[in-house]
Parts: sequence; C-alpha cells; structure tokens
Amino acid sequence: MKRCASLAALVLMVVALDAAAAAKAGSTAEPTAVSEAAAGAVADGRPEPWMVAERARIVQQREVAMDEFAAAQKACWQKFAVNDCLRRAQLARREKVDLLQRQEWVLNDLERRLRTQARLKALQDKQQN
Repeated sequence: MKRCASLAALVLMVVALDAAAAAKAGSTAEPTAVSEAAAGAVADGRPEPWMVAERARIVQQREVAMDEFAAAQKACWQKFAVNDCLRRAQLARREKVDLLQRQEWVLNDLERRLRTQARLKALQDKQQN
C-alpha cells in the first residue's frame, strides 16, 4: 500500500509540474514543460536530488525483494509442496519487482522530458543568437 502511494505521489508530482509550467508559460497546447532549473540540472548531467533519492529507494527496495525471495525460496525447500511454495514466492517477488519497475519507468520518462526540454531550449537560444 505504501509503495502504491509512493508511485501515485510521483506521478502526481510529474503531472503537477507539467501543468504548473504550462500555465506559467501560457501554453494551452500540451502540458509537458517543467521548470527551467530542473531541465538545466538534468541537461548538465546532474539529476535533481529527489530523483537520485527516488532511484536509490527503488534499488534498495528491489534488493530487499530479492533477499526476501531468496529466503522464501530456501524455506520452500524444507516443505513438502516445494513447487507450489516456489511458485507463490516467485509471484510475490514478481509483484514487488513489477511495481518498482513501473515507478522506475515514470522516473525515466520524467528525466527524458527534462533532457528534451533542456535541449530544445538550448536550440532555441542558439537560433536566437
């Protein structure tokens, strides 16, 4: 439940950033703009601190899921119904890893948007000069 809330919060943050930046720019076409500072940070090769923290959290939770699976797998070999136990352990691991992967995809999408926006801004500035 906590993981779902974290993903939802991340998605809402992305949508809010896009909408706020689009409103600030006066654009009604497509709300894909994000803050210039964030775009500049990603374009310079240094992602936002919250992005780094979110990636670290995802990696840490993935490691925990894999450790839990290894422990469950080891415990399964002590039971009579080994295959059923292993299947349930694999399903539990897959659910956890899939959720983390979806969170990572949202983060990757945001990072791509920021890089694209920074590159487009750099090209506009170059054309104006």
